[in-house]
Amino acid sequence: MDREVGERTGHRPRPRLGIAGESAGGGARRRGDPPRAPPAQPRYVETACAMQAADYGFADVLTTTFPAAKALEHCRDEAYEGMVELIGRAKATGRLREDFDPSDLVLVHMANAGVVNATGGAAPDAWRRVVALLIQSFETPTRGPLPASPEHEALHQAMLRPGPPGVAAPESGG
Repeated sequence: MDREVGERTGHRPRPRLGIAGESAGGGARRRGDPPRAPPAQPRYVETACAMQAADYGFADVLTTTFPAAKALEHCRDEAYEGMVELIGRAKATGRLREDFDPSDLVLVHMANAGVVNATGGAAPDAWRRVVALLIQSFETPTRGPLPASPEHEALHQAMLRPGPPGVAAPESGG
């Protein structure tokens, strides 16, 4: 949505993570259209990691699950589905390694959050190098097989953060 239109009408656009649709896919695509080249996938990764570096709160949003925040989780689910489609399109062009799994993106965000937290103000742009190394490792040709991806449920459990001491973590209603 055009920011100017939102300001004129008082309508506030729903926040988007820039993963699906026009922001990541370079424009709407009709069913049956051939896959496009995947420049959005590296751009998405770089943008999301830059947002993590700029805002520790956003880093938590990308690396934490909030079961009680249904609206946030709904947006996360929509964004995830958009990224799965984007990954599929990138694989179809032959530029993204076949063994890349959507859970690898969760690991990228966890790794980037660790770099950002460890380097802080001392080396505030260190994350850029790590992200560039990771993005290049996603490309074809591959240099060998990767170990298996973590199970999706295991990553989901890793993303659950415990509450205050003495309060049990919420059950995952999956």
